[in-house]
Amino acid sequence: AATWKNAVRHNLSLHKCFMRVENVKGAVWTVD
Repeated sequence: AATWKNAVRHNLSLHKCFMRVENVKGAVWTVD
């Protein structure tokens, strides 16, 4: 479970705009 979370966090670090898009969808990992 932590593996995909680390991958997502890494991708979000590279793509800030993606984090905002997912935030609109209600993604839980956007809550920093």
